[in-house]
Amino acid sequence: MLRAPPAGPAPGLTPGARAAAPPSATLNGSALVGLLAQLALSDRPAAPPSLVEGLGRWLGWREAIAVSAVLQAPPERSDGRPGSPTGPTAPPSAAPATVPAGAATAATRLQAEVQRVRETLARRIEEALKEAPEDGSDFLPHRRRYFGAQQAMELTLAPLREQARALLARCGPALAQLAALDAALAGALAPREQALLAQLPVLLEKHHTRLREAAPAAAQPFEAAAAPAPAARARKPQATPAWLTTFRHDMRRMLQAELELRLQPTLGLLDALRGAAPGSPGSPGSA
Repeated sequence: MLRAPPAGPAPGLTPGARAAAPPSATLNGSALVGLLAQLALSDRPAAPPSLVEGLGRWLGWREAIAVSAVLQAPPERSDGRPGSPTGPTAPPSAAPATVPAGAATAATRLQAEVQRVRETLARRIEEALKEAPEDGSDFLPHRRRYFGAQQAMELTLAPLREQARALLARCGPALAQLAALDAALAGALAPREQALLAQLPVLLEKHHTRLREAAPAAAQPFEAAAAPAPAARARKPQATPAWLTTFRHDMRRMLQAELELRLQPTLGLLDALRGAAPGSPGSPGSA
């Protein structure tokens, strides 16, 4: 969990002014947040809170207790017995990671599966855009396709994150505690995260309406003065209006940015595993 969630609505989900900076993923933000700001659908937070402060605003007392219990639980030793309690003087990172020899291979396989799923979902996004009606003036078909892509992400990516946790749980006390912490945070933050992601089609509809209304009258679909006779439409397909091309491009960017946002937890777990595996770049035993 690298991004620090702010108080109130999440960054990038409140109406605001256009930001000049291009979308970019940072420690306190994401490409999705940057894109929403760029499209004038959100405010880019000027000074994001720290990770601890942000989590404090998102977690209720019940969720905070569950997360604290994971942080304070004594890590198990290699013989399966509880070790020393963790705390400010003995952080989880103090326990050495004992990564099995096959863990790096398993992590490589999981990384390949993540890439395969990413490409599959990217194709799903492209198919959804191709299926969009040529007219495009009604937002409802776009909403259905966006929601369908979101459902595909949710159903496909959740098992990958669980696989990454299960792999870490077998790789020593420190990584097992990280897996438990990720599970606790996922359970605590999931309801709010899902509610905020559900706002994306609402924001996209505002963008759709704004682009359509700003288009010249001659480019408006079904405009009485500009619409050709039915026979003429049958003989000559209508060119896609420029505003609709722009909208489809922005819809693609939003879905791609959401996909990368949803992948972040799994990729973070895999990075932790690779960093601890013997011989891996960044691991203690690597040259």
